[in-house]
Amino acid sequence: PRTRTVMSSAARAAASCLGVPCGGGGRVSRVARRQVPTASSSAPAGAGEASETLTNSKSSIDGVIRRRTFSLYPASRREELLAAGRDVRTIHMVRHAQGTHNVDKQYRDPIHADARLTPLGEQQCAALAAFASEVVCGAQMVVTSPLTRCVQTAVASFPGLAARPREACPFVAHESIRETVNFSCDVRRPIAAVSAEFPRVDFAQHCPSEHDPLWARYQALVPAGFDGHLESCDLVSVADRGREFFGWLEGRAGTGGAG
Repeated sequence: PRTRTVMSSAARAAASCLGVPCGGGGRVSRVARRQVPTASSSAPAGAGEASETLTNSKSSIDGVIRRRTFSLYPASRREELLAAGRDVRTIHMVRHAQGTHNVDKQYRDPIHADARLTPLGEQQCAALAAFASEVVCGAQMVVTSPLTRCVQTAVASFPGLAARPREACPFVAHESIRETVNFSCDVRRPIAAVSAEFPRVDFAQHCPSEHDPLWARYQALVPAGFDGHLESCDLVSVADRGREFFGWLEGRAGTGGAG
């Protein structure tokens, strides 16, 4: 299957609230998606700026290992996809607000382990909440990375959604959408500690390990004292995490959300 996604200008404006870029490699986007069965692994004609094809996964056919392909489309095609009878989903993607590690950029310093938001980051969330309240009012779910700065951003940026009953708009932490795991700032706290601080968020379903499995995995692979990038040198695994998330989202038929 191939997933089609489109980006809107509404979410581009949200970028100014968080102070992050949203151009060709945008940090904030609004996308609609549709699963299209296909036997081809190549990106379709007219695919947007972030399509990719990989043939290297855990299952293989005739010795060729394959992965699913996702493509981005401009927001102007959303109505076209709807008119064609596509099952369109809308996702609002938001980068976390400013964390302590973003200020001095000492990413390896243990003081920034699972970095929290700065006062400015909290102000950015408030600004986004004011801007996005009408944009996301129809959202049915909020999904966040389990890192503290991301959970803080999710809860503070969508207070209207957080005030709804859990069944009306669940807030879900999902391990698969974490940013690349490289330095101390990317290590997450034990789930018991994070979940106790953010009771509105469900960590039970998609954060099965109490301690950080991604950090433990890479620490086991590198020699003691290694000071370089970890998961950024293993982008195939990053892509696999993304595919795992979209596969899960696919199973939630009819669900739109803010992530």
